[in-house]
Amino acid sequence: MFVGAEYSNSAIKWNYFQTDTVGKLEWDSTAYTPSFTDNPSIVATSDSGYMIAGVDNTFKFWKYNKHHKLTHTTSIDYKSNNSKTLYSLLQTRDSNVLAILGSELKILKLKPNGDSIWMKKYNNYYASTGLVKIDSESKGYYCTVIKDGVNELLKFDENGVILWDKTINSFSEFSCQPTALTVTKDGSFLITFGGYMVFYKLDINGNVVWRKNYSSIGANANCSAVAAAHDGGFMTANSVSNYLGSPTIFLMKLNADGDSTYTIQDKTATIFPQKMIEDPSDSSFILMATTMYYDDTRFYRFDSICHEISSPDQLKFYAKRLTCFPNPFESEINIKLELFIGKPAEVGIYNSNGVMILNRKIIIGTDKINTTQLPLGAYFLRLVVDGKLYGSKLIKRQ
Repeated sequence: MFVGAEYSNSAIKWNYFQTDTVGKLEWDSTAYTPSFTDNPSIVATSDSGYMIAGVDNTFKFWKYNKHHKLTHTTSIDYKSNNSKTLYSLLQTRDSNVLAILGSELKILKLKPNGDSIWMKKYNNYYASTGLVKIDSESKGYYCTVIKDGVNELLKFDENGVILWDKTINSFSEFSCQPTALTVTKDGSFLITFGGYMVFYKLDINGNVVWRKNYSSIGANANCSAVAAAHDGGFMTANSVSNYLGSPTIFLMKLNADGDSTYTIQDKTATIFPQKMIEDPSDSSFILMATTMYYDDTRFYRFDSICHEISSPDQLKFYAKRLTCFPNPFESEINIKLELFIGKPAEVGIYNSNGVMILNRKIIIGTDKINTTQLPLGAYFLRLVVDGKLYGSKLIKRQ
C-alpha cells in the first residue's frame, strides 16, 4: 500500500493505491486536501481498512474502512514554532498505530479507528527518519534522531518510553540526516546517508559495526530505496542528479560487510527510486519508482545481480498510456495517446546526454515522425499536449 502527494490546481492531491505481490494494481483512489503541506504516510489497520496522515497547521489522520470510505478524522495540535514533519506510521504488536512526528520528537499512538491513545514529547530530540519495529521479542521500536548535533539511533518501548540512544556520527560530518533506516536479516540496522552515499551498519544494541563510503558515485545522491537481502547483504537503488537535473540511476548490490559486489548504472532511466523490497519466494527485488517527466508510478523486478527480470507495470492516474511504436524503431515512430487522439502536440527527442536532437509538431494518432537521421542508440521522447507532459524511452536499432 502506497501514498504520494503532488500539487494540482493550487491544492495538494493525494494518490493512494495498493498492489499485489508482483506490482499489479489492485485499487487506487484520490483525495484533494487544500491546505496540506507535507507528504502523507499510509498504514494498513487491523480492521482491514487503512489510515493516512499528513500535515497542515496540525497533524491530521484520516481513517478509511475496507470499502475506501472515510469514517473518521483526528487532528493533533503541534504547538511549536519549528517545522512540522510526519515521518511514518506503523502498526503495533497490539494492532494499534504508532506515528513519529517532528521536528521535536513526538511519538503518537492511535487506535485502529484513528482516536488518539497517548502522545509522548521529547523536546531535546529531533526525529530524522521513520520508525521500524525490530521483532516481537524485544518489544522495541526504533527511529533515528538528532540530539545535541549528533545523529543517533533511538529505541523506545510500546509505551513510548525511551530505552536508549546510540551515536551514529556527528551531524556536522555530512550536514544532513539519514535517508533510510533498514532492518537487516540478522536483526541489525543499515543506516544510509544518501547525499554522500555513506552506509553504516549498527548491531541490535545500536553500536556501529562498519562504515562504508561510496561518495565516488557522485554528489546530490538520494538513497532511500534499500532492501535487506536473504544472504545478509543489501540491494540499493540510488538516483544521482547532474547539473542538468537529470538523474543517473545506480543499482548496487552490497554484501554483508557493505562492499559493492555488483553495480549497474543507467543514465536514461528518468526515474526516482522510492522503495525496495525483497521477494522471499525467489530472492528477487522489487523496486517502486516515480517517473521524472510524467505522472505515474512504476514497478521493476531485479535478480540478485541487478538484472531486470520483468517489465514494469505503469499505474495510470491521470491519462492512458503513451505508446510509441515500433520500439525499437528504425526509420519512423508512431505516437498514440488515446486521451488526446487528434490533438496537436509538440515532440522532442533527447539523446542519452539530455540534448534535444529532434523537435516536431504533430497531430496525435495521425502524423508519423521521421527518424532516419538519428544514429543508433537510446533516446527519450518528450510529448507536450494540452499543457500536459508525457515521456517514453526509445531505442533505435539497425
